[in-house]
Amino acid sequence: METESAALERGEWQRVSGKRRKTTLGKHGRRTVVAGRPLDFEPLGLPFRRRMGEMVDSRSDLDGHFGMRLALYVAHALTSLDGQKMPEGEAEKLTLIRTLSVADVMGFGYLRLAHEDEGRFRINGGDPCPKCKGKLPKKMLVDLFDLPMVVFDEEPRVRYRLVRDWKFRDLKVETITVGYPTVATGFLKLTDEMFNRTSRRSMEWIAGSIVEINDTPMSLTLDELCSVSEGGRPLSDIDFEGLDEAVDENIGGPAHAIRYDCPKCKSDLALRLNWPTGFFGRSGG
Repeated sequence: METESAALERGEWQRVSGKRRKTTLGKHGRRTVVAGRPLDFEPLGLPFRRRMGEMVDSRSDLDGHFGMRLALYVAHALTSLDGQKMPEGEAEKLTLIRTLSVADVMGFGYLRLAHEDEGRFRINGGDPCPKCKGKLPKKMLVDLFDLPMVVFDEEPRVRYRLVRDWKFRDLKVETITVGYPTVATGFLKLTDEMFNRTSRRSMEWIAGSIVEINDTPMSLTLDELCSVSEGGRPLSDIDFEGLDEAVDENIGGPAHAIRYDCPKCKSDLALRLNWPTGFFGRSGG
């Protein structure tokens, strides 16, 4: 009988588990993107900002290391995970943070900001509306609880069928199944420069997300993903892009842009939310 993998066309992917569900940051509440694990955190404020700023300023090993800085920010801000109080030691905190999805860590700031002041968030306007050219207010209040969010009730997995068969070790690889990138899957190694290079970031996340090859449980390192077996060919660029898309389907989390209406023409506009340069320093938090 033909298997599901055999029926999958080359270059296509199919969801194996973890249906994508759309919600909002407010409706989802203080829970993780995958499986809705409960979490809680201390409120924003100067004491936390000062503590984080002093830590970053005193540690040269954090200079230029985006992944570790962000992981430590979340580790120190969380007060509980899965209903259990966070441990005191930094190493123990990071052990728990490594089980979180990349989406949880990347979206944590928005989650925390939303719950800080009942969703209210002040954004800078002032630029003309691209539709009616009318000038927008310099300051606008938006509701972060309305921020769209994609979540999964169970571990998401996607199976991808290669366009070009890939020889890995002694295997003729036809399908690769990916889960979701966690903090443990290369995130802590990301430098500022690597994070801004989408292809390098994708390589780390793809390698760390692989859970099956030809429907057999297996994990790969980045070196193995980039390897070329004797007499074989490397993984093709088109399949790298296909796997990147498959992993992206499993990331989810809150949108990084908030929508609002132009006060004059009521056009639907979007503002991308970016952290300030000093987010991890004394002025951030």
